[in-house]
Amino acid sequence: MTDGDNEEQQEKALKSFYKIAASSCTTLLETIADACEISAMSSNSSVNNLDNRGTRLPSADR
Repeated sequence: MTDGDNEEQQEKALKSFYKIAASSCTTLLETIADACEISAMSSNSSVNNLDNRGTRLPSADR
C-alpha cells in the first residue's frame, strides 16, 4: 500500500466520522433536543498483537 492509498483511506474514514456525528445531531433533534451543536470530537484506537501481548508497531518495510 502506498502513502497515497493510506492518505485516501484516512480521508474516507474522517469523512465517515463526520457523517456519523452529523447523523447523531439529526437523531437528537428528531427525538429529545431543541438544538444541537457539535463543539468537539475525538477518536482513539488501540492496536494489539494477535496474541494480545501489547502494541504492535508497523514495520518499516510495509
